[in-house]
Amino acid sequence: MIDFLLDSAATNAERVLAERRWFILSPEAWDEFEAVLDAPATETPKLGALLSEPTVFDSQA
Repeated sequence: MIDFLLDSAATNAERVLAERRWFILSPEAWDEFEAVLDAPATETPKLGALLSEPTVFDSQA
């Protein structure tokens, strides 16, 4: 149930944000936003598993 709620919330957030063209942030919020973007990505087991799977570009068609 929690996975469903998180997925639904993320999907709705993506839809809402995709419709926005302008994002207005205070200088402090902008600095925090840039820091998050500049920080190294957190590796998770699921992401590692996904990235280790063959892709359509790996096939020898």
